[in-house]
Amino acid sequence: MVLEFLVIFFILLLLVIKKNGLIVLSSDLFWIFTVWIFLLGIYYSSGIDYTYPLSLKTIFYLIVGFTIYFLFRWIGLHVIMFKTQDNIENKMYLKDESHINTITFFFISLIGSIIYILDIIRVNGFSMGTKPDYAVSKIGALSFVFVPIMLVIWIYEINYSIRYGKKVKLRTIFAFIVYFIISLVISGRQSIFYLLLATIVSVPWSLAISGKNQSVLKILKNNKIFNKLRYPFLILLIIIITYFIFLSDTRYGNGYIQMYEYFMATDFPDSIIKQSEMLGYFGKIYLNIIVYFSHQLSKLEIVFKYYDGPYLLGLYQLNIISRRLPLSWGLDYRLVSISKRSILESIGQMGLASGWDTIWGSLISDFGRIGSIVVVAILGLIVGKNRKKFNNNKTVAYLVTQSLICVGIYSTVQIGPFFDIGWLYAVIWWKFILVINRNKISKNKNFKF
Repeated sequence: MVLEFLVIFFILLLLVIKKNGLIVLSSDLFWIFTVWIFLLGIYYSSGIDYTYPLSLKTIFYLIVGFTIYFLFRWIGLHVIMFKTQDNIENKMYLKDESHINTITFFFISLIGSIIYILDIIRVNGFSMGTKPDYAVSKIGALSFVFVPIMLVIWIYEINYSIRYGKKVKLRTIFAFIVYFIISLVISGRQSIFYLLLATIVSVPWSLAISGKNQSVLKILKNNKIFNKLRYPFLILLIIIITYFIFLSDTRYGNGYIQMYEYFMATDFPDSIIKQSEMLGYFGKIYLNIIVYFSHQLSKLEIVFKYYDGPYLLGLYQLNIISRRLPLSWGLDYRLVSISKRSILESIGQMGLASGWDTIWGSLISDFGRIGSIVVVAILGLIVGKNRKKFNNNKTVAYLVTQSLICVGIYSTVQIGPFFDIGWLYAVIWWKFILVINRNKISKNKNFKF
C-alpha cells in the first residue's frame, strides 16, 4: 500500500502546485500539510503493526494542537494587536531592494568550514557514510558555528540573482559546494535535505515573481539563470540519490532489514519486503522512507502516554544551552533522554530509543501536555507575523527567513527544529545579517525585522 500511497501523494502534490503556481512552494502552510500528510500516510499505509500505535486520545491531542497553531497563525497574519506606527509603515516597501554584500560573511564561514572539515577528518577519519555518528573537538564545535552561514548565503544570493536578473556570483556557487561537501564529510543526509528544501522553497518564488505570473512552463523556459543551472542540478540530484543509496548500503550492509526491525521494535509486513526487493537498489531507500516516516508516531504515543518529567522548559530542545549548564541545576537535556530510555526499556521498546518522537514529543518533554499547547500557540503567532511581513515586503531578504521557517517545519516530523543547532545557527546568523544591513533592505527608518 505504501507505493500506491506515494504515487497518489505525489500526483496530488503536482496538481496543487499546478493549480496554485510555483509560489505555493514558499508557503509554510503548504509544507506543514505536506510533511504531516506524508508522515500519516506512510504510517497508516505501511501496515506495520507497532506495539504502541497512535491511540484516539493522542490523535485528538494532535488535532487540538494543530487547530490552536493554525488559529494563532491566523491571528498573527491578520490581526493588528497593537496599533502602532510600525504596523503601518512596515507595509511600505515593495520596490527593488538593495543588495546585501555577503562577502565578509562568506570568508568568515569559509575559514570556519575549513577548520571544521579538517577537525572532523582528524578526529573521525574520512568516513563517507560508514559512521552514523561522529565525534568533534571543542575547536570543531566552535568552528561549526560559522558553517550555516553558507546556507543562508546560498539562499540569498541565488534568489537575488534570479529575482533581479543579476549574474550569479562565484561565492554563491562556492557556498552551495562548501555546505554540500561538509554534509558529505559528516555523512549528513539531514544537512543535504535542508540545502535542497531551502532551494525548493525559495527558488520557485523568485522564478514566479520574476516571471510576472506566467505559466510554470513559460517561467522555466524564459529564465536564463534557471536554464544555465538546470543540468548541473539534475546531475547533482542523481549524485545525491546515489549517495543516499551508498549511505544505506555502507551503514547497514545486508543486515539492514533486521536492523530496521529492531529499531522499530516490530517486523516488516511481507508485502513491504517484497516491494523493496522489487525496487532493487532503490529498495533500501524505500525502506528508509517507511522507517523514517512512521516510527516516530509510535514513539510519540509512548511519550504522550508515559512521560511525566523532568520538564526542562525549552532546554531539552535548546540543548546547545543546557549541555553547558552546571549539572547541579538539573537542566541537562540528557536527563530527559535518560527518562525516555527508562520508559522504553520498561515496556520492551528499546529499539525506539534512538528514534524521533516529532516536535510534539519534544515539546511534551519540555513543557508537558498542556504547556505544549501554549507554546504551539506562541509559535503559530510568530510564524503568522513573519508571513505577514513576507507578504507585505516581497524582498529576497524576507524570502530567506520564510525559507528557514519552511525548513524548520519539515523537521517537526522528526524532533523539531530547535533541537538542530545547524538550523538554529542559520536563523541567528541571518537575523544578525539583516539587523546590521537594515538600510540595505528598506529606506524606511522605522522599518523593523
